[in-house]
Amino acid sequence: MAVMLLIGAGLLINSFWRLQRVDSGVNPEKILTMLTPLQGNRYNDPHQVRTFYDQLLARVKVLPGVSAVAVCNRLPADEQTGSDNIKIEGQPVTQKEDIIASDVRISPDYFRTLRIPLRRGRYFTDADSETSQQVLIINDALARLAFPNVDPIGKRINMGSETEPDWWSIVGVVGDVKYKTLAEQAEPAFYHAIAQNPSGSNFLMIKTDILDPSSLTSAVRNEVKALDADTPVTQVKTLQQHLSSDVAQPRFRTTLITVFALIALVLASIGIYGVISYTVSHRTNEIGIRMALGAQRRQVLNMIIGQGLKLAVASVTIGLAAAFALTRLMKNFLFGVSATDPVTFGAVATLLLGIALLACYIPARRATRVDPVIALRHD
Repeated sequence: MAVMLLIGAGLLINSFWRLQRVDSGVNPEKILTMLTPLQGNRYNDPHQVRTFYDQLLARVKVLPGVSAVAVCNRLPADEQTGSDNIKIEGQPVTQKEDIIASDVRISPDYFRTLRIPLRRGRYFTDADSETSQQVLIINDALARLAFPNVDPIGKRINMGSETEPDWWSIVGVVGDVKYKTLAEQAEPAFYHAIAQNPSGSNFLMIKTDILDPSSLTSAVRNEVKALDADTPVTQVKTLQQHLSSDVAQPRFRTTLITVFALIALVLASIGIYGVISYTVSHRTNEIGIRMALGAQRRQVLNMIIGQGLKLAVASVTIGLAAAFALTRLMKNFLFGVSATDPVTFGAVATLLLGIALLACYIPARRATRVDPVIALRHD
């Protein structure tokens, strides 16, 4: 049981360690986020939505300690779905060949706020307004999928139907961002300028140089209320906290099985030590006879340790076989590591055999120090 639990814990710890070091595609340091869903019928008018967020960005941008501010309809690793079917100009327009990609709506400073790199082309600017040409920015994943070996800049994407096309021109390609979960590959995504395709429920993102970004919450909330007292401000947290919540379940699973594994390890160690000590105490007379007949201390030590290790090796072997079969059930909980990872299996086997060796050595060494005369008199 100790072998199986330790291997399970080892795999989860390895997986969790890798998951924490996954590149989300953004720099989350010192960024405060909050959701500002617009309420009321007046926001059914896209112009009112644009006006609200334009004014909000202008107000928040001048607050002390704010270095950048942006809005978006999705945060990285939010596990939400917001995808559309798109059609590439010049490719056959059939439902089977549609490409599914995430639709992210942002303000111009979004990429700079999150430090998302520009691969080619340009970012959005204030000139990308409701009256200008409809433009898109796509990520690397969509560029690889839809435009292999072709420069996508200037290409057009149809967001409408074949009979009623809605063409958008690609003006830039940016790095991938993981919008679903950190454990999955970055999905294809395209970005709309919020001025051209507004969303009534957006996250406000505030980049700051202040050590504690949360200290800006009251000031930002006041600016929202000054524009519209009916607009709620919810889900206030730093972007680092938001990304950390994506690994909350893996962290809980890892912690739980690790605790059980450590308890099993302690019990196994105590059990081996107890069994060997009990066995040796009942063999004191035999040990005395062996030593009286000329057996060396090292021979007695090796005999006792060898007999104890035989049991340990058999147990570890059975445990490894059982773990090899059972850990396959954990593959859906692992990230970046195989369910039969040989390093983990080898490390656990070595650890337990080392502990077994120590547990056997202590009573064996004590037995070799017994005076043969006293041992012969032992009942």
